[in-house]
Amino acid sequence: MTTRTPRVLVGSSSEGLPYARALQVLVAPDVETSLWNNELFVPGEYPVESLETAGRKFDGSVIVATADDRVISRGTEASAPRDNLLFEFGMFVACFGRKRALLMVESLSTTKLPSDVSGLTVIPFMKTDPPPEGLTSAADSLKTRAIAWRDRAPVEPEVVERLNRVLRLSLSDVHDRSGFASDIGLHVFLVDSRTDPAQLVRVSRARSNPKPPRTWPPFQKGSGVVGWCWETASSVFANLTAPPLSTVSAGEFSQLTDAQRMGMNFELLESSRQRYKCVGAVPITTIVSGGEFLGCVSYNLGVASQGEVEVLRANAVERVLDSCAEMVAIIIEH
Repeated sequence: MTTRTPRVLVGSSSEGLPYARALQVLVAPDVETSLWNNELFVPGEYPVESLETAGRKFDGSVIVATADDRVISRGTEASAPRDNLLFEFGMFVACFGRKRALLMVESLSTTKLPSDVSGLTVIPFMKTDPPPEGLTSAADSLKTRAIAWRDRAPVEPEVVERLNRVLRLSLSDVHDRSGFASDIGLHVFLVDSRTDPAQLVRVSRARSNPKPPRTWPPFQKGSGVVGWCWETASSVFANLTAPPLSTVSAGEFSQLTDAQRMGMNFELLESSRQRYKCVGAVPITTIVSGGEFLGCVSYNLGVASQGEVEVLRANAVERVLDSCAEMVAIIIEH
């Protein structure tokens, strides 16, 4: 498998743009970078909303803070970055977390910074002519961090634990409302936009009876039931105990419509029939920024379970699954 190149979002003031561009050159081709500028703004959105959308495509961020202003603090004059640049750094911290938002500061020992940035990752560089000469060490530091960012999961461990708790609570509610005593699984798949093309990756699971986790490859849009949920932006339900999916052969499978196949190839269908009575998925969409697809909550009912699978389509169960998807969206967006 080809190792992908980490993606980093770079911000700077207008005056610092030559240094931001020099940094891009120095870290290439090991790190793919994009400038945080008007090209990333979405018309009709506030900058922070555009950053939340664009931020999902990057592994981390860096602000190149040149000391463009002169300030007087407690009677002492000093150089300092522009106020709006520090505000943008704050947005980067909110979007990526403090471990994946770097602040590169010109002449760190003499540049005035707010005390609030203490404890955050600050990397010094020197303003030189030409710009690359003073950025070499900072660029090497960024490369090292970007590779570590690339290898992380799509969400932080503490977020995964919150998702696990939501799934366990939802699973209990599904049991109560469906009457199934065991063999139900719930999973959270999230879109990882850092890859090209983007893909769905499982980040959380809960089961009514313990089983070793099955290793699922990432699903692309339109691939598998979760990928079909992504493709159609709607809930998907595949009853594997009823025709056509219960009886179709390999030779007949190609004659099914796309809607009947629901993103599955015959190999995936056959594997699913051996393990499950049904599989389904409910879309997770953004609440704050207008219904963007974030991923899906998928569910499956094992072959050993007792009862009719259509119970999982009852309104009471569907409300639990919809509520689960909404809670996941709130966790991911905040």
